Amino acid sequence: MGDISNGFRFEFVDHRRIVMLHGASAPPTTAWRDYLLEIRDKDVTALGLLVFTHGGVPGPAQRHELNEVLNGRYFARAIVHKSALVRGVVAAVSWFAPGVEAFNPDAWPSAALHAGFRPEELPSVVRSVRRLHAGMTDGIPWLEAVLHRPSIAPGNGSLKPPDGNP
Repeated sequence: MGDISNGFRFEFVDHRRIVMLHGASAPPTTAWRDYLLEIRDKDVTALGLLVFTHGGVPGPAQRHELNEVLNGRYFARAIVHKSALVRGVVAAVSWFAPGVEAFNPDAWPSAALHAGFRPEELPSVVRSVRRLHAGMTDGIPWLEAVLHRPSIAPGNGSLKPPDGNP
């Protein structure tokens, strides 16, 4: 698990899917390099990354390092945010490395699907996100509120409220 910073966390949920949280700042260089080391020797085309961010994005040098690792290969990355800056960075990153998409916080279940999580795994995703977020001092103020919003119903991909009623 990458837990070197108070505003940046990541963990592999399994051998191919990653959950990452950013506070308001760019990841610290050492934490970012730890993340890159984790994915460097993997088949990134088989990986999925679900990111929640309060505006923090990798800086230009960090994006360059990521592009070197990806080498133009598809990597399913879903970035959940409320920031125009993040939207711009996601657009710029998509020019060099396909597979990245930005999502509004209300659409986080769709973001999770884009990152390769199945609908029935969303409760496990929520637990992972909450555990990572609990250790952050530079957290994401809106995160808990969106985690309580509608989830995707297993089997058909349709949205349902958290209580299971249509």
